[in-house]
Amino acid sequence: MWSSKQYVPRKYHDMLDKEGGAKKAYYESIKDSRRTTVTREELVSFVWHYRFKARAGKHWTQDDPYWKGHPCRTISMLADGSIVWGVAFSP
Repeated sequence: MWSSKQYVPRKYHDMLDKEGGAKKAYYESIKDSRRTTVTREELVSFVWHYRFKARAGKHWTQDDPYWKGHPCRTISMLADGSIVWGVAFSP
């Protein structure tokens, strides 16, 4: 049901074990997919990969590893509000 999805919140997986849970989990996850915000749990669950777009301007792209032919930067956001810079990422 979610095999093509990159991320499905744990609470919907947990619903599968309950009676009638598969149908409820499916419908609730569809409803949840329309959200336009990221939860704190989601924010701290991922390693984020980013680069500046060219239209950001030379001021921003001149120090961006991606624009120097290197992999993009990564960051992890921690529950205490701190940020950990990771190594560059190459897909």
